[in-house]
Amino acid sequence: MKLNQYLKIWKHVLFLELAADMIYKLNFFIKFSAVFLADFLGPLGILFIYQHSAGIPGWTFAEFIIFTGTFTVTLGFGRLLFLEMPIRIIQSVRDGSFDKYLTAPFHPLTYLTMHGWFTEGASSVIAGIVLIIWGLSHTAGYPALNIVAYLFLLLMAILFQHAIMILISACALIYVKSWGVFELFFGIEKFARYPLNIFGPGLRIFLTFFFPVAISANYPLETLTKGFNTQIIFVVIIPVLIFYLISILFWNHAIKKYQSAGG
Repeated sequence: MKLNQYLKIWKHVLFLELAADMIYKLNFFIKFSAVFLADFLGPLGILFIYQHSAGIPGWTFAEFIIFTGTFTVTLGFGRLLFLEMPIRIIQSVRDGSFDKYLTAPFHPLTYLTMHGWFTEGASSVIAGIVLIIWGLSHTAGYPALNIVAYLFLLLMAILFQHAIMILISACALIYVKSWGVFELFFGIEKFARYPLNIFGPGLRIFLTFFFPVAISANYPLETLTKGFNTQIIFVVIIPVLIFYLISILFWNHAIKKYQSAGG
């Protein structure tokens, strides 16, 4: 099947999800607004820090607002595009209906990814974009090449989000109950809310090479403010690609280990 056909199906699934959400419009808009306000008003704590201290070393207030907006956008896209995938898998494995995905006309992972839409994630994406625009309006601007590199690393960050959802989903196939894995991964992700330079060297290495969540905001912002260099390829891009490959391999292993409802 060609890429454009996959995209058409993906778009069709999105419209179905939106139609389902619109059945209860008020409930959807309340949840949407609540998430938006939580993500948008969160930086008020940053304002307090910068008003009563020297702030975070190496980061101006405007840069840290862009940092926070970038993190919010990254996680927002992760939720918007992929969050429903592990939720759907965990529930279907528990109730014995996962086998239907194995008989789909696509590879199971591709099919489930196309059904990963979680529309409430759009509120985080919008809130993050607003924060980024505000932060950029309070800087002197950046070279076009820096902006292109920044956007490319954002795509790598979204790829990392997909890898996390794949790992959680694979754990569900093996261990059935994997809500705890959700909490573990999302707990570690919280470290990405802050620049790497506030952590010790051991944690910086872990968040860069072993669980490269620093791609969520730190490295895109460093690239935006300081420019792209070849070191980024080895320190940022390659670890993310290796992490994604590991998630695919673990998914394939989990599929082989999966025991259907029929035994």
